[in-house]
Amino acid sequence: METRNTKTKIFSIALLIFMLVVTGFAYNFIQKSIRQQARAKFESQSQEVANDIDTRFGRDIYLLYSLRGLYTASKSVERSEFKAFGDGSKLSENFPGIYAIEFVEKVSSNDKDSFVKSVKNDTSLKPEGYPDFKIYPEENENSHLVLKYFYPEDEGTTFLGFDFSSDKNRSAAMEEALKNDKPAITERVKIIGSDKNAFVIFLPIYKNDFPAETEAERRENLNGYVGVVVEAEQFFDSIINAEKIEWNNFDMYAYDKIYDSQFNLDDYIYDADKDKEEEKDDKAEWSYFYDLSLDIAGKVWTLHFVADPDYGMNKFEFYMLVTVVLFGVIFSFFLSGFIYFLGTSRKRALALAESMTKDLKNSEERYRALFTESKDAMMTIIPGKGFLSGNWATVKLFGCRDEKDFMSKTPADLSPEYQPDGAKSIDKSREMMQLALENGSHLFEWTHKRKDGTEFPATVLLSKVEKGEKTFLQATVRDITIQKKAEEEIKKKNEELERLNKAMVGRELKMIDLKNEINRLKK
Repeated sequence: METRNTKTKIFSIALLIFMLVVTGFAYNFIQKSIRQQARAKFESQSQEVANDIDTRFGRDIYLLYSLRGLYTASKSVERSEFKAFGDGSKLSENFPGIYAIEFVEKVSSNDKDSFVKSVKNDTSLKPEGYPDFKIYPEENENSHLVLKYFYPEDEGTTFLGFDFSSDKNRSAAMEEALKNDKPAITERVKIIGSDKNAFVIFLPIYKNDFPAETEAERRENLNGYVGVVVEAEQFFDSIINAEKIEWNNFDMYAYDKIYDSQFNLDDYIYDADKDKEEEKDDKAEWSYFYDLSLDIAGKVWTLHFVADPDYGMNKFEFYMLVTVVLFGVIFSFFLSGFIYFLGTSRKRALALAESMTKDLKNSEERYRALFTESKDAMMTIIPGKGFLSGNWATVKLFGCRDEKDFMSKTPADLSPEYQPDGAKSIDKSREMMQLALENGSHLFEWTHKRKDGTEFPATVLLSKVEKGEKTFLQATVRDITIQKKAEEEIKKKNEELERLNKAMVGRELKMIDLKNEINRLKK
């Protein structure tokens, strides 16, 4: 009897340890899956913010080209016409973040005096003209790059006449724009007469009816530059405030430089969570990190996204983890104690073992249900072979009848033959899987094909999973059709704005022709 009780006690303790280990594995597995989904959400939202920033800069550059169109369509743009363009563009309403637009004219040393005189006598906006106008600083004896027009002029009257050739930062961006005949952005600058951080994007203007195909021709026939002054904080705030993101545990830092070994995380130009008294940009505070690069007018910027451990976890997921732990611990002690209590009877022990097996199976099914009911499409892939499993969201996403129907497909069946970038899907798919196997995970965009043949864009997060000697890939697929349509809508709105600008320029030209005709008739 004593021997039987000892065996029962040992078995109960062993069962308790086994059940606690199973509970631990279940907790870790669920927590890892939640973190993977949170990571995918974090990177997806980071990409959305980056796309918005890129789109906004593209919009501002469209405005710059429209401004150049005004000069291309006229032999001489008067100050009043420049102001009319600014009024019609409604900068604060249509272009949040743009502080001003400006025109910088190239003035030779021989034409300096006549240029200054013409500006002083310009009464198109002010009856008294600009009697105090001068070119400054007077350290350049050759040609000058003089700020002639500034809109809104009330913000820039005091620094009209500033010679940009004396400013290395601005003159370097102008030189880059002239060299490539493309918009070029400065490094971080201060708005003249202010302590606000800003960036200026310049685009060269050439003399009408003169060639400007080669760099030499552009230098010879340069008339000046048009520019947009972007106030950094206002520009980023207008984007951040439009995004529905939990900024309490999500932050973004913007840097006007490319990420490298010399990168200084404290040298940011914008912090989305700037109101916090203490910064939290270290691994002791943040759990998620994601860096994205943007090409802004020929200059590479870095967006550094971070999020804390609670990011992406909702109340249901939190309570689910707590429930798993409590249920597992309580059930483990209850089951082992119950077995010990009934262990004196072999018959009861056998019945209890059978009940334990059933409970373990039910517990396993409950754990599995937590994932099969996920709203995100999740599937397991055996690299080089095919699918091992897929949840109901996967079956629904790809238009299959059931999981068995989905399992009969291969990754090649769910993708068109070629991706939008021209790469063959089967080759690119192998490349993405290899990157995930090498790096542990890999997030990318992919065009999928449903069973009925319709195609849709999606983000795919591949995560490496090792079980014993076997290696699998867990894929989380999210349909981004709505996001892509939103991007197309933004593009259409930008095109419509450009069309309106061109129409306004045409209207101004007709008014000038009418004015000239009236003057001719008066003569």
